[in-house]
Amino acid sequence: MPLAAVLSLQVHESTFLPTQLGRALRAWTLRQIESIDPTLSQSLHDTQRLPAYTVSDLQGVKREGRQQIRLDPDLDYWFRITALTPAVERALRRVLQERAERARITLLNNPVFWTATTTDHRVHPWAGEESYAALEHRVASSSNLADQITFRFASPVAFKRDSRDCPRPEPSLVFGNLLRRWNTYAPHPMPDLEREDLGRYVTLDDYDLDTELTVFGGSDQEGHVGSRGWARYRLLEGDPQRRRPFHLLAAYTRYTAIGASTAVGFGQTRVVDDEGRDGR
Repeated sequence: MPLAAVLSLQVHESTFLPTQLGRALRAWTLRQIESIDPTLSQSLHDTQRLPAYTVSDLQGVKREGRQQIRLDPDLDYWFRITALTPAVERALRRVLQERAERARITLLNNPVFWTATTTDHRVHPWAGEESYAALEHRVASSSNLADQITFRFASPVAFKRDSRDCPRPEPSLVFGNLLRRWNTYAPHPMPDLEREDLGRYVTLDDYDLDTELTVFGGSDQEGHVGSRGWARYRLLEGDPQRRRPFHLLAAYTRYTAIGASTAVGFGQTRVVDDEGRDGR
């Protein structure tokens, strides 16, 4: 079943780290999975495949200039790991059960301490666990299949087209990426919904986005231009039941992310209402 685990972290003394920790958190995650299932971990290192997991960047941090963040001992920080397949889910659950909280996590040679974990959406809005069937049922039984869906992109969402960055989250890119993930990992794909036709069914209605360049490893040559903020999409289908696939893809963001580099912190997305509150 899809799983979204939120891990809470603390430090014992003030610590300065680079602003982008997605790669370090991904490396830690894969090391933990390797200790459980080396073959699975090796397959997850394949960057040419659509990842069956996501890892967020570190959240709750305070920026110190453009290149650093500061972690203080009196504050709580967190990051999220999600699993989209049974194999990754099983391995992640074992990591969460067998690696005792209060464990030390080393991030770029700096000690950080894992203090709590939740997979309960009632405890943390970015956490959750449910089967694909339960997710489909939750959306199918909803009485609010509205003609609009609003996403909050909590980390930059970026797309590549012909090796070029596409920072604007066009409907065909956003829902097309979600559709590809769903059709890859869900037991019941949506063969009738063609990625090329998504632009006929959805429009970008309104948005408030900031474009930013995220650079890996301090190199100007490696990174993404992405958008952070919110975007509202209008569904052009008049029949609420024909809107269901789009609402299902939107609900899937509880367990996945959107766009490029989702295993290193990009594309972390939530459905929100008009007041910015959790909508799924």
